[in-house]
Amino acid sequence: MYVGLDDTDSPRGGCTTWVLTELLREIAPLDLIGYPRLVRLNPNVPFKTRGNGALAARLGHGSGKPRRVGRFGGQPLVAYPRGRPLTPPEVRELPERLRELLRRTARWEDPHADPAFVLTPRPLPEALYWSAVRQIVPVSRV
Repeated sequence: MYVGLDDTDSPRGGCTTWVLTELLREIAPLDLIGYPRLVRLNPNVPFKTRGNGALAARLGHGSGKPRRVGRFGGQPLVAYPRGRPLTPPEVRELPERLRELLRRTARWEDPHADPAFVLTPRPLPEALYWSAVRQIVPVSRV
């Protein structure tokens, strides 16, 4: 399952990267599959919060030899090269887990922030990425 996070920060603080680390810390028994991704978005939009990047990660049940891809909280962050998909109960509960995470970590007090997440079982098309880098993409296209 692919998870995308965006707009959890504000010009006055917060960090979407930190929100992703909190997700990865709390997501057990799920594993990170592959590297997390920085999704660069159009830097010229007038309503960006700061740098205008989003983050994405693939979650599942890891298989293969894990590799260290980072470190936080004094502990290594590992990712697996492959993974089995989430079970139906895990798929059903993941949206609420993400909503709760955003309730606690996003900068809701800023009227310009609009924290959001996307869940999809398959990667989004590369063309959508390039559209998001070059123009303003309406939510309906995602």
